[in-house]
Amino acid sequence: MFESETARSRQQDVRCIRLLQRLIRARATLLIVFTSELICVAASASTITVNPGQTIASGIAAATAGDTVRVNAGLYTGGIVLNRSITLQANGLVIVRPSTVGTGQPLRIQCSDCTVTGFTFEDFALGVSPDNSSRARVTIRGNVFRRGGDTIWISGDSWLFEGNEVDGLRLTQYAEDYGNVFGSNHIIRHNYFHGLRIPQDLAPGPNYKHNDGFQFWNNNGEQLHNIIIEENLFTDFLQGLFIANETGNLSSMSNIIVRNNVFWGTDFISDGNLLGWPSHGAFFGKAPIPGVVIENNLFRSIGNCISLYSMSSVVAQRNIIVDAGTVYALADGTSSSAVNRGTAGNILWNNGWNGPPSQGPDKYFNPQLQNPNSLIGPDNLPWTADDGWRSLNPLASGYGPVIGPSGS
Repeated sequence: MFESETARSRQQDVRCIRLLQRLIRARATLLIVFTSELICVAASASTITVNPGQTIASGIAAATAGDTVRVNAGLYTGGIVLNRSITLQANGLVIVRPSTVGTGQPLRIQCSDCTVTGFTFEDFALGVSPDNSSRARVTIRGNVFRRGGDTIWISGDSWLFEGNEVDGLRLTQYAEDYGNVFGSNHIIRHNYFHGLRIPQDLAPGPNYKHNDGFQFWNNNGEQLHNIIIEENLFTDFLQGLFIANETGNLSSMSNIIVRNNVFWGTDFISDGNLLGWPSHGAFFGKAPIPGVVIENNLFRSIGNCISLYSMSSVVAQRNIIVDAGTVYALADGTSSSAVNRGTAGNILWNNGWNGPPSQGPDKYFNPQLQNPNSLIGPDNLPWTADDGWRSLNPLASGYGPVIGPSGS
């Protein structure tokens, strides 16, 4: 049986019931009685503990809305279906694997207002996904995903994907990405995406599999609005971000902020349709997307760092772009005037072609990256351009306001 930590909660329930009885006898107002009921309900939330030898599914089934299911350290087999508005929490090293390597799905979201934190998911064929586009206020925090398929498929409203590590992909016959996102008001923050072996994990050229850090597109009419992608570290990808308004509907995508991220390209043997670098750092376009901001990011060893196709306006400022092919790749009608670099511009160094616009506030000097292999800046976050404006070069002192770790 589960170890339910409810003794203190039961005592609180008794006190609440007695209080309600006194209020009713005293003919207290409905507002006071209703408030007391809320206090009782909140106090009755319990913690259910799952131990090795039990199933996580049984712990979830025993929970009600607001409860916490705490899973103790150990190895558990089979994917998780989360169908309660609860917190699912790993206590220690909790490894979840499928019964057969390369099959199944680690986590299926069938709830709103739910949280999953602290698990290590390994060797599943697919990734985390909701069962429909109405799921909201879902938090996926502090988990590790190893050797899986598409790691996360976000759809709905107000998801937080934070502090996770994605280590490697097991590519099947399908194109696979570290993540795919649709919907509105999502935050993707403080995650580390890495582990795709290039080119070993890709089919031989010229038709390499299409692997992105995160991919966004119009999927069956789904929208993409008010997205924040910040303070992530992307390595081992063919395209860091691929955000495509493929329907041409100008109301289907808007307000996407990409700030304080590291896009750290991986050199590999040139073959087929690849140039020896990942092809894009941050790709936007195919139709205009209003409200795009790309700021305070570090792009390194990438073929085309800021790629804008059919875009009418984008803010691209205070980025550091080094050892790359092209800084600005503008195509399909995107003019140089569509790139707003503010008064700060960007730091550019040792790139094959800085591309248009060739005039303006951009600064061309060595950013003097310190210990770049660690990828950690003075603020103990991935080394982004916010570190650069203060400490990489004295010339950076005139670069205007600094965006710190919180984005403020």
